[in-house]
Amino acid sequence: MLNGLVLPSDPWAVVAYAAALVGQRQDAYHFLTTAAARLARDGRPYPWYIRELAYTIHTIKLPGP
Repeated sequence: MLNGLVLPSDPWAVVAYAAALVGQRQDAYHFLTTAAARLARDGRPYPWYIRELAYTIHTIKLPGP
C-alpha cells in the first residue's frame, strides 16, 4: 500500500505507477496503453493481468496532488 492506495502486484504496473507518482504520468500512461494494446492483440491466459493494467491506467488518470 502506498499513499493509501493498494498497489497492483504485477511488477510492470508497479513501475508505471511509481513513474506516475514522480511526475512521469504521460510516460507511464503511454507504457500502459501500449501494454494493454499488446495484450488485446496477443492475448494472455491470465485475466488478472488485464485487470491490473486497467486498474493502474485508471489510477494514473486520476488527478494527483
